[in-house]
Amino acid sequence: MGANLILPAGSAAAADSTPADPVTRSLRYPSGSYQSFTPSSGSSDFKKWVFSCWVKRCTTGVTFPLLQTASGTSAPYNITTIHFDANDNLEIGKYTNSYQFRRLTTRVFRDPSAWMCVTVAYDSTQANEVDRIKIYINGEHDTNQTSSASVDLNEASTFGTIGQVMRLNSFVHSASNDLGKSYQADVYFIDGSVTLPTGYSDWGSVFVEDTGYGSVKPRDTSSILSSSDFGTNGFHLKFDDSSDIGADDAGSNDFTVTNLSSHDVMLDTPTKNYAVLNALDIKNT
Repeated sequence: MGANLILPAGSAAAADSTPADPVTRSLRYPSGSYQSFTPSSGSSDFKKWVFSCWVKRCTTGVTFPLLQTASGTSAPYNITTIHFDANDNLEIGKYTNSYQFRRLTTRVFRDPSAWMCVTVAYDSTQANEVDRIKIYINGEHDTNQTSSASVDLNEASTFGTIGQVMRLNSFVHSASNDLGKSYQADVYFIDGSVTLPTGYSDWGSVFVEDTGYGSVKPRDTSSILSSSDFGTNGFHLKFDDSSDIGADDAGSNDFTVTNLSSHDVMLDTPTKNYAVLNALDIKNT
């Protein structure tokens, strides 16, 4: 499977005329915007989680968080993070006073015109270290990675820590919140479990499906995942209600928005990709 499906931009009426499409809206994150959720109960298993979202990058060459948690702005930070680094590699890590683990893709992600689905499955109970973090891009397992700190057996992450905020599109431990300009859609977090739905062999295929045209599109998971599958602090953000942007479609773990409003809910989605200027073409890079 290749890149995401790209179709001509249409009108709002056209976007609403395809009820079979499971993703009808995205959320645009301008400078300084993010969403926050603070767990009131701890994860049932800090050694296991799954994250997935569709993202269309607007800025490259900067450190750009997808999901992060931290205890505050001073050490020990108690960080677990999923972000693009300044070289546009995808990084998954845990950091207190130093890295407990750090995994990066060798490939870079610099195309501001394309939607892509990023899925990460974390399971530190796996016997082989390489299987403790699995990264999928558009449903394909990305195995070309580097690591400066390995994931120890049974290493607990900090996602789902009581009272420790989880943020989308912003670092908790840093004031540098103006870097991650993007569109995001169909955001999932499954807390405390990596048990696959019946009929699926990996998490990459749970959230995307083949279009039959050499591309992928979001999969409707309504008949695949139930609310109980998301765990204590899991969530599914669809952004389809502009009056309640951070509503959790999987349960009650709603997010609080900062510097976001109804006009940031967009029709630009993975299946209705709106055209943008591509700086890579302009720079001939």
